[in-house]
Amino acid sequence: MSKRGQISTFLIIGIVILAAVGLVLYFRSAEVARTPKEAVAPEAQPVQRFVEECIQSTAVPGIFFLGEQGGYINTPQGSFETDLYSISYGSINNQNSLPSIDTMQNELSNYLSEFLPLCTNGFQDFKKEGTDVQEKAPSVQTRIFQDQVMFIVDYPITILKDGKEAKMQNFVANVPIRLGNDYSIAEKIVNENQGDVNLNKLIFPDVKVSLLPAGAGTLVFGIVDEKSRLNNRTFIFMFASQIQDNQNPEIETIYNPVFKSGESIYLQVNAEDPDGDSITFSTDSIQFAINPSTGEISTTAPAAGDYPVIIKAEDGKGGFDEEPVIFRII
Repeated sequence: MSKRGQISTFLIIGIVILAAVGLVLYFRSAEVARTPKEAVAPEAQPVQRFVEECIQSTAVPGIFFLGEQGGYINTPQGSFETDLYSISYGSINNQNSLPSIDTMQNELSNYLSEFLPLCTNGFQDFKKEGTDVQEKAPSVQTRIFQDQVMFIVDYPITILKDGKEAKMQNFVANVPIRLGNDYSIAEKIVNENQGDVNLNKLIFPDVKVSLLPAGAGTLVFGIVDEKSRLNNRTFIFMFASQIQDNQNPEIETIYNPVFKSGESIYLQVNAEDPDGDSITFSTDSIQFAINPSTGEISTTAPAAGDYPVIIKAEDGKGGFDEEPVIFRII
């Protein structure tokens, strides 16, 4: 199993365990409210509290995990791999490669939409006690501010008990983690430390910045924010920086192939990367599409004619090579 898969598995296991024990852990530092304000019947309030606790206990570790991976829940290909995390590059070849605020918001929204139902677990405990709870899939919007992260959760729930029906749908979680602030500091570090790292530019009044050499021309920065501390855990925004010039992959020479119309086409494209980076293949042609991982082109030859195609190999760090090929069909 890949490290990323292991991390995802650990997250799932953690969330399921929280649900199984009834979510006794309550993140009091996260403030949850319904909007617009709805009148909820007394018999529905236990379900409401349960959902609020699930939002908190799912959202908070997601924010910490995103910070530790450089702004991603699912890091892009070519990220720096460690035993615990996959840390994305925030700087490659002296260029800012940090994720945008929108990207981080989407990462958190998708994460909470996926894992919140694992926490509520079909409301099985309530059903065992005679309360029928029906749910629809949640939809989440995330907003990152300087001093907090807001989750706007649309989660339609219908509660049936003793012949009475109650509904709820809108929740908002405001989590006091300064993700926006720490992201701004990461941008300053990247923009002000092009080339050689200036230690004087790693000093900020309300956070500590750690710097660790990680080998292979890579540094890992950690922005440690003691003002973003929940449940005895300090928030850290980490990102990797490539301080060694990245070398482009190279595609082996491809001689223009010739095929008969209607016959099967198979072409293996090979490429090597001097840095040992993983290579992703692509083409500019739908007809002659390529397997992004293996470099195989497998299709049926179209009508007779010449078909120019650009084959591209990328290393995930900005390096690439292109090879023009003409498929001649007779």
